Amino acid sequence: MLDLLSCDEPMTLEMVYPASVFITGANRGIGLGLVREFLKVSSVKNVIAGARNPDSAKTDGCWHGISGLE
Repeated sequence: MLDLLSCDEPMTLEMVYPASVFITGANRGIGLGLVREFLKVSSVKNVIAGARNPDSAKTDGCWHGISGLE
């Protein structure tokens, strides 16, 4: 297991980001902003965005996935 406290290299943000993130309220505001920022981080492989009304999202058509779940 990697011991980050004794590592000789300086830690970067990519080293501490998780591989996947789940963001609620992702159709607008802070939630949508978080989705956009996490998509820029190379170490984050999956961004799962939840919204009550994905049709109202201002995402320029970049939503992909499952819809219609209750």
